[in-house]
Amino acid sequence: MLAAGFAGAAASKDDYPGVIGDDDRRIVDSWEAPWNAIGRVNIAGYWRRGSCTGTLIAPDLVATAAHCLFDRRSGKPVPLGNIHFVAGQRRDKFLAHAKAKCLRLPDGHRFSKEPSMAAFRSDVAVIVLKQSLTIAPVPLATAEAPAAGTALVHPSYGRDRPYLLSADSSCRVQGRSEGVLMTDCDTNFGGSGGPVLVREDGALRLLAVMVGIANRRYSAAVEAAHWPALRDGRSCR
Repeated sequence: MLAAGFAGAAASKDDYPGVIGDDDRRIVDSWEAPWNAIGRVNIAGYWRRGSCTGTLIAPDLVATAAHCLFDRRSGKPVPLGNIHFVAGQRRDKFLAHAKAKCLRLPDGHRFSKEPSMAAFRSDVAVIVLKQSLTIAPVPLATAEAPAAGTALVHPSYGRDRPYLLSADSSCRVQGRSEGVLMTDCDTNFGGSGGPVLVREDGALRLLAVMVGIANRRYSAAVEAAHWPALRDGRSCR
């Protein structure tokens, strides 16, 4: 899986396991929709600092990858007070910020340190924010079971550009397995939880959430249609 990224690490080929072939990511230096609703999920604690990518899917709901919100040593969720969503980060500026109120995870979710198809299928979470943000959320795609060859866009805050959004706008669905899309979208550490977008009726909509890499040949994303219970309702249990 693509764990949370840490700025300042030395670069090497192993730092880019999610780049499939040539690196097709390009900087998105814009606060227009839908880019303004994509942001950094920051984990700020005494023992751990890191970041992933998240997407506002309602004024107070952020979709991301579940493994970003767990402590790898203990296997337990990080304290809610350490989880921050920063929307529209552009260098040293951003549009909005809120802390987590609670987390919504798939039933039976168990944190796993090792990537596998079974782990990918439940590696999604929704962060319920303490307050609503005044940014238009990214609408969810209506299409289900996208065919191989479907054009995609994958924006994220990768470790190599931690404070600038970049996107692969030339990738496609390569295959799918029980709610998990195999894509050739380029990503990187920090890209976990980033949206996989599809164009419907002229607008980009959230089709899936990026969760990991399969054999360095594909990037794997959980389809939004596979986890409706996570976005229905905002109760904190």
